[in-house]
Amino acid sequence: MSSLTLKQIGKKIKKLEKQYESTSDAAILSKQKIEKQVRKWITMEQDLKDRVHRNT
Repeated sequence: MSSLTLKQIGKKIKKLEKQYESTSDAAILSKQKIEKQVRKWITMEQDLKDRVHRNT
């Protein structure tokens, strides 16, 4: 693996910063919606496991 110079690392960091800045608010909101839905599913799954455990 080749080592990068400080200048190359700096360029990569700038590129990543630009990518992050260009991330639209819509993309961030949709990511938050997906995370919220996943948390809801995890909670539902846990509730179901708890009910099954109590009934056995």
